[in-house]
Amino acid sequence: MSSHEGGSGEKSPEHRHLGAAVAELRTRHGLSEAEVAERAGLRRSHLAAIERGEVDPTFVTLVRIVRTIPAPLAELFELFEQRRDAERG
Repeated sequence: MSSHEGGSGEKSPEHRHLGAAVAELRTRHGLSEAEVAERAGLRRSHLAAIERGEVDPTFVTLVRIVRTIPAPLAELFELFEQRRDAERG
């Protein structure tokens, strides 16, 4: 287990912020986990784990998710930065 992983499988705060950003982007566009996962060629459980911050998604996986929504990749990273900055206060 790395120093960033908790016992529950959650990784670093960055993983949590990225996952929350993915979930927010998906819901902003009115899509379910199942819809996005199917379109992106992922298992729904894998997408759910990404959204919970338990999985470290590859860049290619993030691109596939964002393209299925569809949204600009920059929007995902903007949401990530907003969540990260809000936690820092």
